[in-house]
Amino acid sequence: MAEREAIALEKEGRLKLVRHRYRKYRIEKIALPLESEVWLTSLFGGKVGSERLERSFAILRQNCARLHLRYPQEWVALCNHIQMSWETGETCRPFSWRHPELVERAFDSLFALTSKDWRPGIRERIASELLGWGSKGIEERRAELDAALVLMFGEPFSLESLGLVGTLSRVIVQGPLVIHFADGSSHDTSSLQGPATITHADLLRATHATTAAARLLSIENEKSTFADACTANREGDTLLLATSYPTAATLRLLELLSEELPHFHFGDTDVSGYAILNALRQRSPRPVHPFLMVWEDDVASKALSEYDQRLLPALLESDLLEDCREQLERIKYAGRKGRFEQERYGIPELPTWPFWRASAPFRKFPLCSHNPEDVF
Repeated sequence: MAEREAIALEKEGRLKLVRHRYRKYRIEKIALPLESEVWLTSLFGGKVGSERLERSFAILRQNCARLHLRYPQEWVALCNHIQMSWETGETCRPFSWRHPELVERAFDSLFALTSKDWRPGIRERIASELLGWGSKGIEERRAELDAALVLMFGEPFSLESLGLVGTLSRVIVQGPLVIHFADGSSHDTSSLQGPATITHADLLRATHATTAAARLLSIENEKSTFADACTANREGDTLLLATSYPTAATLRLLELLSEELPHFHFGDTDVSGYAILNALRQRSPRPVHPFLMVWEDDVASKALSEYDQRLLPALLESDLLEDCREQLERIKYAGRKGRFEQERYGIPELPTWPFWRASAPFRKFPLCSHNPEDVF
C-alpha cells in the first residue's frame, strides 16, 4: 500500500522515487522536490521554513523594542547578536528561529528573570513561584535559561549570579582549615584524611577562617583530580578546594581566608576551564595563579563547540586573562578542543606539593609570595 501511494504521488509530481540501478522494482530513496515543501509540511500541520523565520523575526523585533531597566546594554547586544546570526542562517541556542514558539518563551523567560532585583540567597522554587511559573518552572527552563544568560552577558553567568539558590550551596575542602564563629566556637577539619563539606549557611555565620597550609589549591574536577590530590596531600601543607564556577559558598570561604594565602587554580585548559579561572579572578579577594593550565593540541580532538566560540572572544579581550592569552590564541588558531582534561597528568607521583612531577618547577619559587612574578 505504501509503495502504491508513493508511485501515485510520483505521478502527481509530489515526490521522486530513486530506484536501484538494475533492479528497478527496488525503491532506495524518496526525494522531495523543493516546490513540494509546502505540500509536505501541510500534511503534518506545520509551517515551511520561510514562514517560521518570518515569525521568529517578528518576535525578535518586538523584543528589540523592549526596554530592559536593569541590563539595557546587554539586552540590546543580545538582540543584535541574534539578528546577525539569523540573517546568516545560523541559530543561537536557545533562540532557534526554526521554533518561533520556543523563541518567544526564551525571550519572555529571560526578560522576566533578569528584570527582577532578587534578594541574594532566594530559593529557585520561590523565585519561580514569584514569576508565576509554578515551583518547578525554573528547573524546567534551566537549560534554556543557562544558555540565554551566557548569550546575554557574553560570559558564564549562572542563576546564582542573579542571587538565586537551587540546591544547598556548599564547599568541599581537604586539609587544615578552622572555621571560627562569633560565639567563640570553631569547626576544625585538620584531623580529617578525606574531604569535608561545609555549607554556605555555616560559612555565612562564620567570622573568619584560618589554615596552617602554605597555599590554597582549587581544583575543577571533584570526582577525579581533586580526589587524587586529597590522597597525595599527606603532609597537609596545602588546602584543597573543589570548585568549578565559583558558587556562593566558594566565594564566602575565599572571603573568610587571609588574603596573604597564595591561591593556585588547577582547571581544564578548554575554553570553559579558562572561563572558570576568569570568574575566580573576578570575584576572589586575592590573585589566582593558574596551575598546570597549559593547552596541548590534539588533531584528533573535537572542533570548538558553538558555546566555545561564543565565549572565546570575551576571554581573549579580558584583562584578567592577559597571562593566558597565548594559550587562548592557540585554541582559537587550532579551532579544536585539544588535549585539555586535567586527567592527562595522571595520578600524583609526589607525596607532597606540587604533587605532579610535571609541576615540579613550582617547588623552587617562594610559596607565600603575593607577587605573580615571584610565583612563576
